[in-house]
Amino acid sequence: MVGHSSTRSRRIRGILTAMVIVAVVSGAGMVEGRIGPPVRFRMNGYVGAPHEGRTEQADLKLRWKSTDIRFQVTKSLLLSGGGFASTIFDRVRPYDPNFFLRGPDEIVAPFGHAAPGTSWQIIALWRPGTRDLMVSSAHPEPASGSPQH
Repeated sequence: MVGHSSTRSRRIRGILTAMVIVAVVSGAGMVEGRIGPPVRFRMNGYVGAPHEGRTEQADLKLRWKSTDIRFQVTKSLLLSGGGFASTIFDRVRPYDPNFFLRGPDEIVAPFGHAAPGTSWQIIALWRPGTRDLMVSSAHPEPASGSPQH
């Protein structure tokens, strides 16, 4: 009877220890933003360096295949999840490139070949802890100052 109780206590301690380890590891990841559900967001901006005298929401380097594309974000919006797109930009700011563009060539290639100064809207999915930007839509927009419909 005593042996049975001792085995049961060890088993419970082992389970509790495992639960504590999982909780600590998961909690640390959440605090640092490394774990979380994917976030869908939209960003509008233009290809190239920032215009003289302007500071945009984010100055990103996006890599598609072996090409680096500098992209100035002028407007952004989270389409899922809570918070702000600026939080995403803050998380990837230290990395070079900031994002790796992923998606079908028919969607990503036109942006990959975009001329400096052209305006684009990109809709993508990002998972915290990665730099992969899963692009679902990328299309040029009318240049600033052009009438919009």
